[in-house]
Amino acid sequence: MSIRDALAAGLGFRDLALIDAHAHVGRWGSFYMADPSLIQLVRELDRFNIELCCVTSLLAFSVDMPRGNDEVLEAIRFAPDRFLGYVSLVPHQPLADCRREVQRMLDASDRIIGLKFHPMWNNYPINGDLYQPLWELAAEFCPLVLVHCWLGGEEPEANNTPDKVAQMAARYPGVTVIMGHSGGSRAGQLQCAELCRRRPNLYMDLCGSEFGNLWIERLLEHAPADKVLFATDIPFLGAGSPAGRVGYAAIDDAIKRKILRVNMERILATCTRWGRDRFRSSTPLTRHGLTSTANQPALQMGTHHDNPDQ
Repeated sequence: MSIRDALAAGLGFRDLALIDAHAHVGRWGSFYMADPSLIQLVRELDRFNIELCCVTSLLAFSVDMPRGNDEVLEAIRFAPDRFLGYVSLVPHQPLADCRREVQRMLDASDRIIGLKFHPMWNNYPINGDLYQPLWELAAEFCPLVLVHCWLGGEEPEANNTPDKVAQMAARYPGVTVIMGHSGGSRAGQLQCAELCRRRPNLYMDLCGSEFGNLWIERLLEHAPADKVLFATDIPFLGAGSPAGRVGYAAIDDAIKRKILRVNMERILATCTRWGRDRFRSSTPLTRHGLTSTANQPALQMGTHHDNPDQ
């Protein structure tokens, strides 16, 4: 039975465990959230058969970096088989504090997979001088970065346009970079798609992408299927919209499996020691009977937890 037929029959994603590349823990004061508790988050994951959820803290990049990152650790402790975590860093904090924060989080859990930057909220350009040493931390410790990426909208969004994010991806080819929200607007999504085609270490996630009013089928006319990642933005949004957009799309099931799981699994297996240990029996593509249609990212392991020989 196809993925689309299974959904239409009310069977859900019973034969495919999804990976959510971009979600959150905690509350956001200016956005209504009915119930952002960890219990409710896990219920939402169960509802859509999301096996792994990669989370960042809303508190960490907005008000309190250490306390917010602690919320990520709390989520991992609450459901260690479901949550993976990003460390949020703020460019206005002293570099020594940011370095200690990365080391503290990596020491606390092997399920910390990368860094999260939010240039819009922190009102500083992603390619600016204050972010430069934070990119260096990513290259040194954990070569996976999730960046809030948007084209258009409020003035601070100029800090994280797709071209600026791509500039940093080009400067750090050993770091895999996920453009969160795929640039947000329709124009941003199309720009992200073209940039992902050019740069082997650039990816785009689908959370909030419905705001751009661009169908998945049209997006894939521009973006390599190997570079698109399923993501929900929980608890801002529910998992139903992004899961349904992919599940019901008029595209091959093989492409749906790449978007819903395989692409992010490959990133985790390449960039993180946890993923390398978890998925080491075979490559994600061969395990799912798929082949790659895009260049493999040129990734390197960090010199902390990701490299046991250091």
